[in-house]
Order: sequence, then structure tokens, then C-alpha cells
Amino acid sequence: MRKTSNFPKKIIPTKYFKTKPRIWWRKLLKIIRIIYNIYPTR
Repeated sequence: MRKTSNFPKKIIPTKYFKTKPRIWWRKLLKIIRIIYNIYPTR
């Protein structure tokens, strides 16, 4: 049970980070932009 529950959690993010880091960054930037648009700090 522990192995099966730990397996996907650890492997999915590492694969995403190694194979598609640019897409991950784009998603992060989009989220940051949306947050800035909703909550302007200036």
C-alpha cells in the first residue's frame, strides 16, 4: 500500500519537471499573471 501510494506522487512531478520544464514554467507564469491581474500589488 505504501509503495503504490508513494510511487505516483514521486514519479509524476519528476517526469514533468525533467521532460517538460518549459511547459511547467509557462503554467507557473500564467498563474502568476492571473494572480497579478486579480490582486494588483502596485
